[in-house]
Amino acid sequence: MTRTTFEHELSILHTDVLKMGTALEKTIDYLLEGLTKRNAELLQQVVQRDDIIDQLEAEIEKECITLILQQQPVASDLRNVTSVLKMITDIERIADHCTDIAEYFMKILLHHEKCTFVIEPITEMAIQVKQMISKTIDAYVKLDDKMAIEIAKSDDKVDQYFHDITKQIQQKMKQDNAFVEEGIYFLYIIKYLERMADHTTNICEWIVYRVTGKRKQYN
Repeated sequence: MTRTTFEHELSILHTDVLKMGTALEKTIDYLLEGLTKRNAELLQQVVQRDDIIDQLEAEIEKECITLILQQQPVASDLRNVTSVLKMITDIERIADHCTDIAEYFMKILLHHEKCTFVIEPITEMAIQVKQMISKTIDAYVKLDDKMAIEIAKSDDKVDQYFHDITKQIQQKMKQDNAFVEEGIYFLYIIKYLERMADHTTNICEWIVYRVTGKRKQYN
């Protein structure tokens, strides 16, 4: 494989990563709308779209392995490819958590029609996570390591949401025994949102690694 061919294949690889990121953003859009509208059909779309993300991960992983085997890249080229391998794993995990959230909220809608808990703080938390992900994709396109570091540090906001909402859920569970099962589902939901932010932070750290060659945790 010539250098020109390698660079062409690398360009295709990064285009496919962006395609995967865009697919993830679309999934999160369905999730947010499903949560705010309490719409099971939209939430089912989230579940169904997980296969799209899985397929893209498999294709990109294959592209990465082919590049490594055929070109045997060194230094920055190898860093470029290996960082992509790491990032797509985190993107896939975020999509999995979107599915988890959708399934738990559908259970709430099915078994707890009134959905007595005020979910606005949860949707706000979800919006914060979505913003992190959208900015991360932008940082990837621009190869902006400083932007990636700022995004990683913004995970603190999601952690604060998790802490505050957990306390609200626990308080309501103590006051209303009938809410306990529903409350447990909501605890799962916010935990998955918190994990989505953690995976986004991981992606940011790999962007920094790709640009600088230094691997460091920022949160």
